[in-house]
Amino acid sequence: MSDGKDAPERRTEARRDWWFPVRVQASGTTADAVCRDVSARGMQLALAEAVPEGARVSLSFELPDGTGLRTLAGRILRSEPNAEESRVLWPHKAGVELDHADAALSALSDSLRLD
Repeated sequence: MSDGKDAPERRTEARRDWWFPVRVQASGTTADAVCRDVSARGMQLALAEAVPEGARVSLSFELPDGTGLRTLAGRILRSEPNAEESRVLWPHKAGVELDHADAALSALSDSLRLD
């Protein structure tokens, strides 16, 4: 695991800061998480429990626009300790690459943001 400070940027799409709850299923276990930022092809998650790099995951969540429950598949590209202020509740973080671009994630509008 790296601290990510010197890692080259590998994202192909711009991420936007969004916070919403996500249920992560991996290897027969379920963990709670919070999406921290999102693009059409991925998410950064803050997690209550670590999920190993390379793990296949199913992410279930409702977008803030109220369009209903979504479930998307992907894999963990990065998994590391969370050094952010949220580490007390969410001691782990992970980068998820989705199997397919998701139009609903891409269409999230800044007008829906709560902050």
